[in-house]
Amino acid sequence: MGRFQPGIDGALGRGHSSEEIAAKLQALAGSDGILVLDEGHPDDLATKVLQALRTMLGDEAAAEVVAAGTGRAGNPEEELRRYFERNFFKPALSRCKRGKNHLSSAECPQTLI
Repeated sequence: MGRFQPGIDGALGRGHSSEEIAAKLQALAGSDGILVLDEGHPDDLATKVLQALRTMLGDEAAAEVVAAGTGRAGNPEEELRRYFERNFFKPALSRCKRGKNHLSSAECPQTLI
């Protein structure tokens, strides 16, 4: 989860969850702090986000949040993946190409800058 540290006092993403929930959220972090959008990969972003939502909210509420956030009420993991591909990464990379980078230069692939 990169910069987020659930359950750690004073840390970004501290939240107000129980120690058990915080530990489960911390366990979702990629070992190297990097998540990928690659179905089946152990550090798949869509899978990890859905797992985090389910951990915090339960299955039904997590599905409702995904449907509300994506505007689509299908399979929550598939809808998250579609959202990240079409509505998050594609526009972000497009901004990199145009030089209107809202990501740090380290986060924009150099071949696109």
